[in-house]
Amino acid sequence: MLEAKQLTKKYNDATALNAVSFKVNPGEI
Repeated sequence: MLEAKQLTKKYNDATALNAVSFKVNPGEI
């Protein structure tokens, strides 16, 4: 399983992702 919590990605002053969380279970990709 892959799990990410509270991801934030910014490009210069622009926020592309803000506090994104997700889970991917085996076989889902």
